[in-house]
Amino acid sequence: MIRPVARGFTLVELLVAIALLGLLLTAAFGSLTLGARSWEAAINRAERSHELRSSLEFLRRQFTHLIPLSRHDGRQRVIAFRGGRDSVQFVAPAPEAAGAAGMIAVGLQVERRADSVGIWLTVAPVDPGAEQWLGAAPARRSLLVDGLDDVAIAYLGAPRDDDEIAWRATWLAEAERYPQAVRIAVAGGAGWPELVFPVHAEQLL
Repeated sequence: MIRPVARGFTLVELLVAIALLGLLLTAAFGSLTLGARSWEAAINRAERSHELRSSLEFLRRQFTHLIPLSRHDGRQRVIAFRGGRDSVQFVAPAPEAAGAAGMIAVGLQVERRADSVGIWLTVAPVDPGAEQWLGAAPARRSLLVDGLDDVAIAYLGAPRDDDEIAWRATWLAEAERYPQAVRIAVAGGAGWPELVFPVHAEQLL
């Protein structure tokens, strides 16, 4: 009686199986890598969104509690507020969460580069008895947002009694009163809407 011979895999079949297994492993590894990158990007977006919301809430509180300092320099009244299209500075109370007391100079500075535009937040201590409240002490800078196309800061109000209330590109320290609101218009910033901060400051005469 002739017994059947046990038949194994040929070399060609083995190579085909190895090639198919390699393709499956490559596809699986690519999917895992893509999933990991997507997960990491989502985490980074969430962290950035949280930082952005925290920064905007900080700015809202600082504008709301703006301290309307003023003095007479011998010629005219000068207020503790300076504003232009690319920057704004004012005096506000030091945050209680930071464990500090007194006043700070809060500023926003637009930085324009060849490929993008960013907004920096500046904070510096303020000496109420100093001749200058803004720019007198070194400021700590932190990047608020980057990768924008354009940023424009504007100010609503009437700097002097005979001026009309309107949006203006600048607000000089020689103004007789504080603006009623500050607007930050952003172009090209995903997740960054147009911002309008009311200024609750005593109107100085």
